[in-house]
Amino acid sequence: MHSGPVAPTDSNSKFDALVDRYLRAQNETDVEAIVCLLTTDVEHEQIGAVKDAVHGIAAARLRFLQQFAGACFERDVPLRRLYGDGFVVDERIWEGRVTGRIGHVDAISRRVSQRVLHVFEMRGDRVARVTVYQDLAAVVRQLS
Repeated sequence: MHSGPVAPTDSNSKFDALVDRYLRAQNETDVEAIVCLLTTDVEHEQIGAVKDAVHGIAAARLRFLQQFAGACFERDVPLRRLYGDGFVVDERIWEGRVTGRIGHVDAISRRVSQRVLHVFEMRGDRVARVTVYQDLAAVVRQLS
């Protein structure tokens, strides 16, 4: 059984660079910078936020455009990052302003904070799948 910190690997460093670029582009609402990091058959899923996963670059681009229309990023606080064979789990606190509706709540320009967990699956030097878990219950509580 291994205890203590795990030494960084070349693979982790490569994954860190890719995930950091993705998250920076997302925070800057730069859709084209995000999609250039994705495989052509990417799958993007937001658990609890939208009904179905989307597949492919065009569908992912549309999903990001819709997502960015409803919120403005202010800052995030990284909590932890875990690595596995071909994947990265990134957990952070996202803070920003909601600029539209969240469910039944009209939340124009209201500030919220939520924990967000991203699971990135990699293929080569691209992101092949992203699953996002958001604490939408916390957002709704803050807006109610």
